Amino acid sequence: MNKEKTLALIGAVFGGFAVVAQYYLILENRVVDPFETTVRFFSFFTILTNALVALFFTFQLVKTDSWLGRQFARPGVSTALTVYIFVVGAVYFFLLRHLWTPTGLQRVVDEILHSVMPVLMLVYWFGFEAKRPVRWTKIPSWLLFPTGYLIYVLVRGSYAEWYPYPFVDAAKLSPAQLGGNIFGLVGLFAVLAFLFVGIGKIMARRRSPGEFFYMILKAPRAQVFRALTDAQAIARWRVPEGMRSEIHEFEARPGGRFRISLIYEQKDLAGKSSEHADTYHGRFQEWLENEKIVEVSEFESEDPGFKGEMVMTYRLRAIPEGTELTATHAGLPRGIKPEDNEAGWTMSLAKLKAFVERS
Repeated sequence: MNKEKTLALIGAVFGGFAVVAQYYLILENRVVDPFETTVRFFSFFTILTNALVALFFTFQLVKTDSWLGRQFARPGVSTALTVYIFVVGAVYFFLLRHLWTPTGLQRVVDEILHSVMPVLMLVYWFGFEAKRPVRWTKIPSWLLFPTGYLIYVLVRGSYAEWYPYPFVDAAKLSPAQLGGNIFGLVGLFAVLAFLFVGIGKIMARRRSPGEFFYMILKAPRAQVFRALTDAQAIARWRVPEGMRSEIHEFEARPGGRFRISLIYEQKDLAGKSSEHADTYHGRFQEWLENEKIVEVSEFESEDPGFKGEMVMTYRLRAIPEGTELTATHAGLPRGIKPEDNEAGWTMSLAKLKAFVERS
């Protein structure tokens, strides 16, 4: 199991346990009937957010092509959830922690909901979120959830005479205080959303040219995976303009080896390996069906500038439009200009897109 899957498993288990355990505890200590207790339970932003984060981790673990799975795989969902759970942790730490002192199981659950889950989501966002495709224009839609939540608790509280948090208790706060709190909360969500998107953009730009590629393919994820692992398909798309591909060896399996030559059509162009060819060999270091491929390869060349292992990582996510593909190229030999590498891969991936979308 890779690092992303391991983190997703931890998040799903901890999040699911904490939400279920908290429901058990609130039922055990209820002061109203079970139905009203259940409604109140799901009226806490902490519970709703932790449930969403636990579901997110679950779908990162199982990677289904269901409708719900595709929604959680949309670009930016991870960022939005990180903002929500970050607010949960921050508000609890600064405004609510001093109001009570839980013990026993309640203390364990309390720490998971307000401390452990925010940290796990932050770690996932920093390490595994594809940040480049996240757009600034998504932020207004992210604010609908907390805004809608605040409207709900205020409307319901007005007739149920119960509010989940003291800072939205309209029965005890003046209109000015309540309005200020609501404005401050929505503003906090907005500021953090802009902050996380901005940090993500900076992190994406720090990658050198030619190192990171992203595209949306209007084809099923399984079909894209086959195009990345089938010798005949690779011979058609993974070759820049002005070259043709020759497959010498190709073992389509985990740990399988491959050897491929890219041959220049213009005979006046010199190759890295021979007079008119760039030949490379490698192996499939990691192979997760329909999810991820890691290739380790190396050019066959006498020139030290072209030597050294390169690592190409493909990640696939099912989205409503088809498949989200991110590709990372690490270990570029010093003899290859990053801009030339980027141009070559851009041409090849454009061919991949055309290939899978017309298949």
